[in-house]
Amino acid sequence: MTWNVRPPRIDVDDILRRASSRVSVGRGGRQVSVLSRRNLDRLIHQAILETVQRLRDEGARSLAEAEARLATESRRELDTLLTKVQGLGGPTPLGDVYFDPGEEEGEGGSGFDGVELESGRGLDLGSVHIRASARRKDNGQVLHSVERNAFLEVRGDGFTQSLLRKFGIECVVRGPKAYVLGDRAFELATLFEKPVRRPLKQGAGSEPEGALLAKELLHRVLGRARHPDEICAYSVPGEPVDGGQAFLYHQGVLENALRSLGYVPRPMVESHLIIQSEFRDQEFTGIGITCGGGVFNVCVACKGIPGLTFSTSRGGDWVDENVARALGMPIAEVSASKERGMHLYRPEDPVEGAVAIYYRYLLQDLLETFKRKISESQWAPSFDRPVDIVCAGGSAMVGGFLDLFREELLKAQLPIQLANVRLAEQPMQAVATGCLRAALEETRTLEETSDLLPPPVVGRAPVAPVRSLRLRPAG
Repeated sequence: MTWNVRPPRIDVDDILRRASSRVSVGRGGRQVSVLSRRNLDRLIHQAILETVQRLRDEGARSLAEAEARLATESRRELDTLLTKVQGLGGPTPLGDVYFDPGEEEGEGGSGFDGVELESGRGLDLGSVHIRASARRKDNGQVLHSVERNAFLEVRGDGFTQSLLRKFGIECVVRGPKAYVLGDRAFELATLFEKPVRRPLKQGAGSEPEGALLAKELLHRVLGRARHPDEICAYSVPGEPVDGGQAFLYHQGVLENALRSLGYVPRPMVESHLIIQSEFRDQEFTGIGITCGGGVFNVCVACKGIPGLTFSTSRGGDWVDENVARALGMPIAEVSASKERGMHLYRPEDPVEGAVAIYYRYLLQDLLETFKRKISESQWAPSFDRPVDIVCAGGSAMVGGFLDLFREELLKAQLPIQLANVRLAEQPMQAVATGCLRAALEETRTLEETSDLLPPPVVGRAPVAPVRSLRLRPAG
């Protein structure tokens, strides 16, 4: 079939404007544009998906190869613009353009290739994204590597593999099946209206292929360990409130994958990490909440000691699933619509309106659970002054989240005096950075202890190698 439909021209000027913000610099207040690399890349991907979908809706049905070619041609047009902007040369519709310096942390890398790192890694196992963190050896800069926690099953024949490679899409072949991992999996799932699946899925109903693909995905994010017995601290949820989520299988798959990459795994309760990183000026006293796709985690701590920790069974995924069911549309489309950028108090279409409704239900359910857990707890939180609530995670990044949370808090009337509800300093990186800090501290402690022991003792007490667990059928 001949592809005769010319891709509609993408409004790159509009993309640039939406990905940037105007700020004043210097005493004269000169206006410049600060461009977000993450927002720019997100809007480019979205523009490509919308272009393909528009053509399909208009009746331009074709083979997958033709649609992939359209995406490639659209991307080439946008790459021309990116080259111009990244070099900060030539005119742009925004005048003087500078990239956001807060995004120069190396996020989006591939296992920190080519960088000399200190021993120790942090790993945030989010339901939507997996984020790793490490620290440069030369200047102490914290780097982040991120990949979507997703995979898409495709045909494993040679033609499909060859076609995917032509368009720069890597796949993992396992027997007669092949799998696309990470961000590419989400893009293709959205494009072809297929449900995305997760190799590292918490709780019951875990994907059977997860054990096979977890190592591949973690290798992309973390890379292999570079030091003997290198510690990787990773995030785990608090105790589930309904007892309906068993994390043992998920944790076993994860730890086996980490060991196979040369790491020594160390679990860390993620909501407590928020207390450690965000409440230093409040004597580590307050409430930390991580708002993820699969679960929300809550930790109430006093002087750094967790008095109450729990996780709910609802998160951003629950919102997406219910909106998709209510409107009769694919979940991937709801997720893409939410990630484009929206405001819970200013929905612009039925999808955003439904998302706003379910977000309110989500926060109401969280606060009702919070009140119940406080009443059931043997440790009743009692503070001598009002405390803050600090939120982190992708589900807290939607526009209007904090305002909606404050509104529902007033209705809930928790038996705790509250001062402020705010986002973590780095909402998306807070958990990974907290895990990294824990890994670095443990590494330093082990090194100091080793230096204090006399050589004969060290020689008699080597660290036993960690072996992967192999299961055999009973009988």
